[in-house]
Amino acid sequence: MTDAADPAAERYAGPPLTRTQIVEALRPLLPTIDRLGGRVMIVGTASCALAGIDVPTGDVDFLALDRDAVDELARAAEDVGFSTLFAPGWLAWTPESGQYFARSAAGDVWIEFSTVEIDGEQREIAGRRQSGVVDVEGVAIKAEALEARLATELARNRPDRWVPIARFLARRGYDEALMSSAIAEFAAFRPILELLAASPL
Repeated sequence: MTDAADPAAERYAGPPLTRTQIVEALRPLLPTIDRLGGRVMIVGTASCALAGIDVPTGDVDFLALDRDAVDELARAAEDVGFSTLFAPGWLAWTPESGQYFARSAAGDVWIEFSTVEIDGEQREIAGRRQSGVVDVEGVAIKAEALEARLATELARNRPDRWVPIARFLARRGYDEALMSSAIAEFAAFRPILELLAASPL
């Protein structure tokens, strides 16, 4: 985890972002994101918003497989006129572990790019393996699996986030194996999905 004084720990204090705002902010970066392909993945609630779920979203987070991808995205953001709020740099959790992190702003939209590195090695975290795809103006972007995001929001006890995600999955369908691996005691959670599938919006 990052210390509260670290830029990565800061959170955007403005109103929740809409899907339209996120798409407009990402539009100038789409060629770079498309070129990087699977080396970057959109994570957090922005991935849910892009999938069409109405969930509070404060910023747009990309997990990068390597530092070069972070540098390339930060450079592309600067080239299209975004403000640089935090130039690419190392944020340590321990002497050997942390993240290589950058933050840019497209108007009121913060966009963050980072790696996760443990004991000096790039970390292939579960979120990268448990992934899906969102389409943004014809560009397929690797995205955190909604089932994995649901598990995170449940663990954080944030019903304003997990309820819309769960309702979406209950109605659209979900990967049961992934859900079972992501959510402890999934069998006990299944009745909640059934209730959400039947409940009015």
